[in-house]
Amino acid sequence: MRQPPLNLQTAKAYLAAADANFVRRNWSEVKVEFVKTKTGSNRTRSERAVADRAFDLLRDRQRRDTRTEHFLRVLETGSLSANRYLRRFHNFARDVGWLPWPVPPKRQWPHPFRPEHGAA
Repeated sequence: MRQPPLNLQTAKAYLAAADANFVRRNWSEVKVEFVKTKTGSNRTRSERAVADRAFDLLRDRQRRDTRTEHFLRVLETGSLSANRYLRRFHNFARDVGWLPWPVPPKRQWPHPFRPEHGAA
């Protein structure tokens, strides 16, 4: 018999032991750190993107509790630019080890250049 809730709790316990800040990190922290890696006009654009209201759905959500449907709601409500930045924030969190698995899985991301995903 499969026990997904128990497996998820076990995974969270291991991750919390490996990274003491894992339990408290939220998407706002990811975005702040992402912006710090940028300079010049890229930083200005990134700061503007972070303030986008589409990200209010994730802003204070802890990364460990983020599910695919949270990302899909941002993709539905955000502009094409917000959708591109969402992918950048996601990839940044993955690259620095703050997100142990993709949310959503790679195949569920919409094509970033098709305007039918989110308002243009």
